[in-house]
Amino acid sequence: MEDSKPDPEKAEKYMRFAVRDDYPPALYAQASRIMFLEAPHTQDYESGNLLEAKSYLTRAAETGWPEALYQLGRLYSFGINCLHPFMQSMAMG
Repeated sequence: MEDSKPDPEKAEKYMRFAVRDDYPPALYAQASRIMFLEAPHTQDYESGNLLEAKSYLTRAAETGWPEALYQLGRLYSFGINCLHPFMQSMAMG
């Protein structure tokens, strides 16, 4: 069965469709990917990528999605330009 193997290209394609259509879990996943997988490796916690992540979180929160509302609230509790402490707190739970 050929569809039983992971296909990262197809996965990314469908994720982009879901983000484009403002599907809250996809927006949240995109923000998380940027904040926890991409940004920590740049050591630039005020980069455009993190502002992009905030944008995805905001879009998801505007739909009323509870996880995004909660994480965006945590982000604001540290200050939008203080993403490094926010990411550290997320890693600790």
